[in-house]
Amino acid sequence: MGDLFHYFSAPSDQDAASALHGGPSRLPEYADTIVPLGGIDPAVQLGTLEQLLTGVDRETLSANPRSGKSVAGRNGGAQVCTLSDELQAALAGVEVDGMAEVVVPWSESEEFGGMADPETLAGVLAELSMLASAATARGEPLYCWASR
Repeated sequence: MGDLFHYFSAPSDQDAASALHGGPSRLPEYADTIVPLGGIDPAVQLGTLEQLLTGVDRETLSANPRSGKSVAGRNGGAQVCTLSDELQAALAGVEVDGMAEVVVPWSESEEFGGMADPETLAGVLAELSMLASAATARGEPLYCWASR
């Protein structure tokens, strides 16, 4: 079985950490805020997406204290981590008309082996954008539940 990544929002790091065992889908309060994205890793593929959306280099992004900060986890098992506020703002601000400018280079990135389908990634970006917009409206940060 491959890695599983579910993106969701929660009121706080403590609330998000409660999704560790079994993932956010088993907690009814997160049911409408979950975007399951199989192999879209928050540090790898979303790191590249954040670079494309913000124009900020990888080292600066990695130094952000909320970029991939673990709020709960088990060695070799599930983990819940934060997404940066900057990525959330960039995702919430994505314009449908401008998606191709980001999706094409994202699909050609090394992290996808240069072989991802831009249409599929446009759908991923649209889902993440809706999640980020809704979370921002509620004043909630974004998280990723990962199971390896």
